[in-house]
Amino acid sequence: MDGGDPPLSGTTQIKIRLLSHVSVSAQTGVVFAQRAFDHEQLRAFEVTLQARDHGSPALSANVSLRVLVGDLNDNAPRVLYPALGPDGSALFDMVPRAAEPGYLVTKVVAVDADSGHNAWLSYHVLQASEPGLFSLGLRTGEGRGPPAPAAATLRHRHAAPNLRG
Repeated sequence: MDGGDPPLSGTTQIKIRLLSHVSVSAQTGVVFAQRAFDHEQLRAFEVTLQARDHGSPALSANVSLRVLVGDLNDNAPRVLYPALGPDGSALFDMVPRAAEPGYLVTKVVAVDADSGHNAWLSYHVLQASEPGLFSLGLRTGEGRGPPAPAAATLRHRHAAPNLRG
């Protein structure tokens, strides 16, 4: 912030109305962050600054500063479904014997607390006991399989999803 009047014999003073998020150098008018900002906690805030001289009469000027907090990719995705068992093991879904090609076996549901492109998720099968029997939609998280084998039902173990935010 520029105080306006040339600093003749220390006649310019800068006052701040809000000190919880920023501080301002009284000598230079430079605004400094008081702490790190987290976009998920604080997306924007406003600060009113005032420059006042010590003349007679004292004159001042106010300026409002709106600060927008940018988002970093600082939150890992969280899988909501399928949930892991209490011991951390994967759960099972039953696939009927008469399952048609492309049968929806499961849907991985995940969220990311970040914003914008930092919150976009993609889904990938990292490992499977039977490669090729199961595909995972890159953007949808839908797990689909081909027709079931001749057994009455196929127990399909969920592959651990790899979420890239």
